[in-house]
Amino acid sequence: MAFTGCSASDSSSAGTAATESMMPLQDHELAAISTVVEQEDQNISLAIPLRGGDYTIALECSGKDKLSTIAWQSDDEKENGEISVPCTIEGAKVREQISLNGYSSSLTFVTSELQGHELKVSIASTAN
Repeated sequence: MAFTGCSASDSSSAGTAATESMMPLQDHELAAISTVVEQEDQNISLAIPLRGGDYTIALECSGKDKLSTIAWQSDDEKENGEISVPCTIEGAKVREQISLNGYSSSLTFVTSELQGHELKVSIASTAN
């Protein structure tokens, strides 16, 4: 299993790429990142080549109780969507299936008003 360029851009803190110390959020995980959101609107990118097809996104948010909408987009911004993510002290997890019509070298997630929350993002291939 290989993990590639994960980043929490526009932030002085680095994200932590998934390793043995971070339990996978889902089966068939291709890449993951864990970071503490420091800015009101912050981009979190998973730089992993994805061919067209179906993928599962898992998001886990820990912090003050809050419901947030996180936008996602492919590298060319042609494919995008929004995922509603609940945040709780214990950490709430949500999964959503997305479809890519073509190749994308990365997926970017845009947080809004989640400063101080820990966010884990995972992408996995769908089980066939």
